[in-house]
Amino acid sequence: MRQSRLADEQMVMFVREGVRDPVAEVAKRQRNQHHTIYIWRKRFGALGSQDVRRLCELELENARLNKLAAERDLEIDVRTAA
Repeated sequence: MRQSRLADEQMVMFVREGVRDPVAEVAKRQRNQHHTIYIWRKRFGALGSQDVRRLCELELENARLNKLAAERDLEIDVRTAA
């Protein structure tokens, strides 16, 4: 998946604007396409900006732990093969 030019908190802010104002109007102001805001709405639904920040932290921690587990499994395989 390609990197977005916006932070997750900004996406949540645009989704919140889409609740107050028409989505097409918000998309035009933010120079996005309206279906992009619908995609963000599906992704971030009822999350607030603090929740998104916490989600990002958890994803980073999960990636770090998966890497540690993979390295440990590799060490075990090397030891048992020798």
